[in-house]
Amino acid sequence: MKKNLLVFLWLSIIVPASAQPLTENQVRATLAALDSAAAKKDVKGILAQFSEDATISIEVAGPMGNQAVQFNRQQYGAYLAKNFKQVSDYRHRREGLNIRITEDGKTAVITGRALESVKVKGQTKSMVTEESATLKRAGGKVVVTGLTGIVMSSE
Repeated sequence: MKKNLLVFLWLSIIVPASAQPLTENQVRATLAALDSAAAKKDVKGILAQFSEDATISIEVAGPMGNQAVQFNRQQYGAYLAKNFKQVSDYRHRREGLNIRITEDGKTAVITGRALESVKVKGQTKSMVTEESATLKRAGGKVVVTGLTGIVMSSE
């Protein structure tokens, strides 16, 4: 028994955090940190929840059909900073959140809707976006590695 306990303790020390399976609580904590930073329009705080090699795609309906805009992490930060400067009273909430963790525990896929509203020159604008995000562990932290948003409505 004593020997088994020592083996367990030894393994818990040498097994890196990246080998530990993701949990729903860890995924929700990453989302909470992301949402908290967004509520404060804190671009650095938002980007801290993304991996260095994250990819972001936003699809918006346009006059010639849907148009997708692709960003890397740095480009997304610049996009957010520019847009946050132009708006006030930013509000964000999620609906229909579904978290699925792969059987091996290495990846989480989140789907749901983001409902956002802002004031632009005194007028309230709102948007509903269908989102899908992939999260993995990187550097011992659960981060977003991919985000796809499809803007469903904008007023």
